[in-house]
Amino acid sequence: MNLMDKKKYVVHYRNLQFYVRHGMRVKRIHRVLKFTQEPWMQPYIDFNTQKRTAAKNDFEKNLFKLMNNSVFGKTMENIRKRVSIKIASTREEAEAYVSQPGFVRYVEMLNFYLIHMKKANLFLNKPVYTGFTVLDLSKVLMYEFYYDKLKPKYGDRCHLLYTDTDSLILEVQTEDVYQDCLEDLDEYDTSAYPKEHFLYSAKNKKVIGKMKDEMSGKPIIEYVGLKPKMYSVLKMDGAEKKAKGVKKYVVKKDITHESYLN
Repeated sequence: MNLMDKKKYVVHYRNLQFYVRHGMRVKRIHRVLKFTQEPWMQPYIDFNTQKRTAAKNDFEKNLFKLMNNSVFGKTMENIRKRVSIKIASTREEAEAYVSQPGFVRYVEMLNFYLIHMKKANLFLNKPVYTGFTVLDLSKVLMYEFYYDKLKPKYGDRCHLLYTDTDSLILEVQTEDVYQDCLEDLDEYDTSAYPKEHFLYSAKNKKVIGKMKDEMSGKPIIEYVGLKPKMYSVLKMDGAEKKAKGVKKYVVKKDITHESYLN
């Protein structure tokens, strides 16, 4: 994403309304899709959210979170990336596959061949519009929080350092950011804070759309961001490290906060 002109950019109408309110100019509309909205997944999402709220251990919390996330993932699945793998036990059988138009490559094992083929037929049966809507409405939620709530409150004293689908890393210059949060407590889920913390409240626990302090009240000492999903947040009790594509145990054992600095 950049600030250059977007041509034939597909956007949800709620995002477009937000962008126009904040100064974006629409030069041309190519086409509009008319659709009916209804919360057809709400019972399922609410069920998992309630179960996650009531969970007593990390396994249950992660399970019900995954139950929601995996459904979203399937709505965005790119069927065109599916492949067909054939197994041949003889060279002659392998050559028959290799001669076909859908052949991509093969791997020769000890006593057989693995042949990578393009799928001959594709059934485009995934509701991509659902995943698209989830992502676009997530943008609206994050942008509204930043541009309509934080920027009017702090102005140039609030800077965006990093953002992902559902997260923000911010630099805020203020006397006491936690006291500021208390003034707008209804915007936040502070149920993960220690119960003795003055911001602790279970009112918004796991409520969809409420912002949560992932540090649970522990101040950030330093942040290093290299690229999407590759950053380190240094706290008093250690570093929160992310490195997409790297094994989690490697990130945990072999990579330090200083690795990101160097």
